Amino acid sequence: MNMLNKILLDKYSEILEGVDIEINGSRPWDLQVYNQDLYKSILFNGSLGFGESYMKGW
Repeated sequence: MNMLNKILLDKYSEILEGVDIEINGSRPWDLQVYNQDLYKSILFNGSLGFGESYMKGW
């Protein structure tokens, strides 16, 4: 994982902690990330990037 992805993962994890969601957690409602490019897609494209990444199976 490159430095930018690590920084973004930490920030997104911090945000999601407030609603009890973990990235790659073991609970049914936790987000599973299969492609690290998801983090940059959200950063640069917002909710559209998140939706497009979901459609790609990231």
